[in-house]
Amino acid sequence: MNAEIYFPRNGRAFGQTSEKSFEDTVKKLDESNVHIIYKTEINLTEDSIVEALKVTESGEEKIGLIFIADALESDSMQKAKKFFEDVGIVGKVKRIEATCKDPMDEYSDSSKEPSESENKKKKKKNKRQNAEPEEELIDISGSHVTIEKKKLYAYTVEYKNKLIVLLPPAEMFDTSFCTVLYTAAKKIVAPKKKRPFWKRFIPCKGDRPFDVVRKIILILATCTFLVSSYMLLDILVIQPWRQLQIQQNVRDLKDQGQKTDDNAKKAKDGSDGILSDFSKLVETNPDTVGWITIPNTKVDYAVVRYPGDKERVANGKDPYYLYTDFYRNDSYWKYGTIFMDYRSNLDSKNMILHGHHMQDGSMFAKITEFDDLDRYKGTPVFTFDTIYEKAKWKIIAVIKTNTLKYQGDPIFNYLR
Repeated sequence: MNAEIYFPRNGRAFGQTSEKSFEDTVKKLDESNVHIIYKTEINLTEDSIVEALKVTESGEEKIGLIFIADALESDSMQKAKKFFEDVGIVGKVKRIEATCKDPMDEYSDSSKEPSESENKKKKKKNKRQNAEPEEELIDISGSHVTIEKKKLYAYTVEYKNKLIVLLPPAEMFDTSFCTVLYTAAKKIVAPKKKRPFWKRFIPCKGDRPFDVVRKIILILATCTFLVSSYMLLDILVIQPWRQLQIQQNVRDLKDQGQKTDDNAKKAKDGSDGILSDFSKLVETNPDTVGWITIPNTKVDYAVVRYPGDKERVANGKDPYYLYTDFYRNDSYWKYGTIFMDYRSNLDSKNMILHGHHMQDGSMFAKITEFDDLDRYKGTPVFTFDTIYEKAKWKIIAVIKTNTLKYQGDPIFNYLR
């Protein structure tokens, strides 16, 4: 980046440009890709600065950086803005701050690697320089005086693809113009360290209390969103998909049994015979008692009966298959399995089957639609085969009623 320096006419800063230290500083800045092309003496007046900017703009060298020496004698954003406004420069004024760096303290030969001891000294010095506030103890006539060091400041603004920098007088920092120039230039061209992505969201050392609270709220909101999203995905996608897989696998077991002779019977416990259709189902789950199919609905499921439900209900527990799948997995399964009431059996005059009313229309959800006469006329008969015989059943009544106290009165005793 090519640069130019505007010096106040007859000022101390311009006088230092004839010294060797300035030449060394220019060389050091060259290594940092800041190339001082011109040093121009002007009057720090509106007309003089405007004219200088016109000359700079018309030059063949593409000047991208303009330093104005001794431009501000106080660290004031308002005065910096007024300075730029007075010369017709409109833009966002930014303040930069950096600890003074003497160019002579830097290594002049970039190819020369500093020794380990030099590295340690440099790190220690940088650590000392970066500490805030900086204080130094000096001994004057046997007494200790504490002097607080000030960091160098400067103000910048972008103007016609150029960066204009207002520099303070070097005397304010008890240093040389070379140090002021070098410090400001290095601060401007130094690559900005990208903050790790995760630090934007996780509380870190040095964060303001407001930022810590904001990040904690963001983390909690993100966790809530992720958990809610997973629960929603599980309810709407994962569980319905698993239910379809389970039911398909159970149907496959029934199909495997049907491949044998439909009239054949396989002995069970040396007594009652079981239809071959149910051979694989009973082998997989001995609690299988039948299969129910209602045309024009999703009802096409195995029916089971758990022998221990009487004891479970007496102890205040839910019937076993209310939230258990056909394969009797221990994990909670909201669909459950169509099951026969423990007060019923295959010899009963009344066989009571229980099933959930699922929002996706599965299990027994669709049978509530049979209170519609047209729906009933379309499907007046359904199939319920037990493991011992096949049968079709005529629908003679559909009743919607309260069965539990919390549902309100009256309660209909459907068991009778």
